[in-house]
Amino acid sequence: MSDKIRLAWGVAFAWLKLFVAWNWKKYASYLVLLATTYLIWGIGACNNPDPSPPPPLPTPPEPDIPPLPDFDDLGWRPISPEEREKIISSLPYPQFCDTPAGRAEMEDIFSDTADALVFRLANRGRSMTGQRPYASRNQGQVGSCVGFAAAAACEYAMAATNALRKGGPIQELPDLVQEVIYAGSRVEVNGGRVPFSGDGSTGAWAAKWLSTGGNLARGVYGTHDLTAYSESRCRQWGDRGVPDELEPIAARQTVISVTLVRTTDEAKKALAQGYALFICSNVGFGQRGPYVRDRDGFLTASGTWAHCMAVIGYQGGSRPGYLILNSWGPRWVSGPSGRFSDIPDGSFWCDETTMGRILSQGDSYAVSGVRGFPRRKIAIDDWIADAGKPVADMNLTISGMVKVQEKGWPIVIHSELKGRREDE
Repeated sequence: MSDKIRLAWGVAFAWLKLFVAWNWKKYASYLVLLATTYLIWGIGACNNPDPSPPPPLPTPPEPDIPPLPDFDDLGWRPISPEEREKIISSLPYPQFCDTPAGRAEMEDIFSDTADALVFRLANRGRSMTGQRPYASRNQGQVGSCVGFAAAAACEYAMAATNALRKGGPIQELPDLVQEVIYAGSRVEVNGGRVPFSGDGSTGAWAAKWLSTGGNLARGVYGTHDLTAYSESRCRQWGDRGVPDELEPIAARQTVISVTLVRTTDEAKKALAQGYALFICSNVGFGQRGPYVRDRDGFLTASGTWAHCMAVIGYQGGSRPGYLILNSWGPRWVSGPSGRFSDIPDGSFWCDETTMGRILSQGDSYAVSGVRGFPRRKIAIDDWIADAGKPVADMNLTISGMVKVQEKGWPIVIHSELKGRREDE
């Protein structure tokens, strides 16, 4: 090695010793930190020699309120006044005001009570055959509200008629197939064609279908299992119409009568005589939830809903209102129920002014569970008594009540009737 190289190495080594001497504290702290980190890591590795990935986060619970339908496509499609009037004029009973029930005096039918609780009559009619009250229904994400509201009005009207029968066997009340009413109103009434793209129907078409096309009870018909509502079937039939093989079966079940209701006075008369309604309009009750009834059970009108719902009761008193049953399931609305704690889940009260706005749009209908709209005088006991007491609640003196089994359903036979009735 040359002298120059030795000299260079000597100078470099001297500077290195001098640098370490000046910075020994810094190097010592580095060594202590490195040793501490290694020790901590070693202890952790000993305690967890086979580390595994962290457990997955728990799945969030399902919301209490199911998804509501799209507010832009709830399912009611208004039609021109000319087309609507043409359909209405073809009904067997075009306008409620011209029926015997519509010509009844308001003071007479409300002489005993200011309330008209059709839902209680319906519950009584169901209890007489051992059936529970109707469950709340949910149209899901299909704009089939017209089918649901019309079906609900038919069911409550038929059950109320059951509770008011003068005698004879009382048969089990079926749950109706909403898909048939929706598809029949939307397609069949229009000559087998779909009148527009997307979901929806109109009240006048539903009134026409119920008067001519009929309806079906939930059950199995050949290859068609209709025991439960299906969104996919509802949308498919809404595009293609009611299957041909089911139309003659539905046509045999046309005992329902439907008629136009234009005013709140007509609505009150209909409800006071045991008839239910389905109402179509663009009057809304809030564009965004949560939906909470006030202390009297009312929702305040706001926003726009192109929607159809059923009306199953009226209350008088200091705050008159109409009980509206929606088709969004039992939990879409919450809060107090008002004067009557037994209103169905998913229902709410609507004030008189708002109902007037709804009816003024000219596409709302009363439904009768029998042919026509006979005048009825309903006793106060029918509105206020518990639905679990069918004998006393019917204002009838029963000398014998026998349950028999026929064709798989219970039938209750009543005799020796007493009371004031003007029915079919």
